[in-house]
Amino acid sequence: MKLQYWLEELSNVINGAIGRVIDKSYDFDDAIERRKTLRSVKDEFVNHSTFIISKLIELNDEEVKQLPESIKKYVENLKQSAAVMEEINEEILAEKGFVSCCSCKETIDASARFCPKCGADQKIINNLEETDE
Repeated sequence: MKLQYWLEELSNVINGAIGRVIDKSYDFDDAIERRKTLRSVKDEFVNHSTFIISKLIELNDEEVKQLPESIKKYVENLKQSAAVMEEINEEILAEKGFVSCCSCKETIDASARFCPKCGADQKIINNLEETDE
């Protein structure tokens, strides 16, 4: 199952980061070098954790239903938080005269007819969405 894989990956990242911190702490007498190393390990950990969290958010509804209750609530909260952040991002973009492409989600000028990245016709897609509402 995907969840098991990503949780094991997160565990490996955490254990690897702890091991590197311990190893590196003996390598440097200089506190500045030690701090740089710790910052580097922390950044790597944050990047890996962010990636794994994004994979948990991508789980479909059927996969989420199969999760243990404690993890299910965690993943559902992640999904809700991601949706709220996406809404806020869209509002900020709109205030600045930008939108996300309806097809590839690239940030584009609000007046663009076509997405410069994927070529999707924004007017057609936006008109279809308006008629669905």
